[in-house]
Amino acid sequence: MTCDILIDWHPIMIARIIKNAVGGRHQRVVARILGITQQYVSMLMSGERALSPEVAARLERIGLDGRHLYAMQEQRRVEIQWRYETGAMERPKMFHM
Repeated sequence: MTCDILIDWHPIMIARIIKNAVGGRHQRVVARILGITQQYVSMLMSGERALSPEVAARLERIGLDGRHLYAMQEQRRVEIQWRYETGAMERPKMFHM
């Protein structure tokens, strides 16, 4: 089984990990626990928004290793940049930070 960081750590995959961690809790409750807005939680859980270092650190409040998720997200970003610069892929559509 091979690992492709572009697929395995896509924002949608990170969103799934977060969704599994929060279970059935409402986004409003998750936002309160993490100290962020409900809109940010919604964007994060839909894969529209990347993790910030601050929010990644707060994910421990819901039982996740946010530092690991953030590191993998950043490794994916660097891999995309490297593949683009070496001509291995076309210019990527980046997500919001």
